[in-house]
Amino acid sequence: MAVRLRPGAASEGDGAMTRRPRALTPAEAEAKAQRQERRRLAAKGRSERSRRAAGAIPRATYEANALTQLKPWAAFGVSRATWYRHGRPMPFSRLIEMGDAS
Repeated sequence: MAVRLRPGAASEGDGAMTRRPRALTPAEAEAKAQRQERRRLAAKGRSERSRRAAGAIPRATYEANALTQLKPWAAFGVSRATWYRHGRPMPFSRLIEMGDAS
């Protein structure tokens, strides 16, 4: 790799010429920030589409259908800790059919 030396410098260790980054004007800085935001949002969208294609469901949907939202232990009159400690007393599908999980 060729290195350009400052006039009068005998070797690379004496200081190679480098370009310093120039300061951006406020308009350029704003345009750069907008560009970065558009890229960030596009990447976020791609990532979400990829997760959905792999079978992931939105968090709100998952939480709405979660066992903790249905609270089947309340229908049996036991605490949540007891429910998990002893396990489900019957198949959960039968519990839903009974309509007690509300």
